[in-house]
Amino acid sequence: MPQHHCRTRKKKAVTLVVSQVNGCIYCLSAHTVLGKMNGFTDEQLLKIRNAKSENAKLNALVKLAADFTKKTTLNA
Repeated sequence: MPQHHCRTRKKKAVTLVVSQVNGCIYCLSAHTVLGKMNGFTDEQLLKIRNAKSENAKLNALVKLAADFTKKTTLNA
């Protein structure tokens, strides 16, 4: 898998979990479709929305993104 494809998948995972935490239905729908276009399965997308992944590095990334979003949202 090309390096740029891995970066794109990571970005899509972050935008998806951030949309979930923020509760934005429009963004959540858009990023779900984009996630599918980047090769995520429905099961993977649901796990990412819940800040989880089978992949250890991606799991750490989505947990960090979710935690950071929750903290910054509360402090806004």
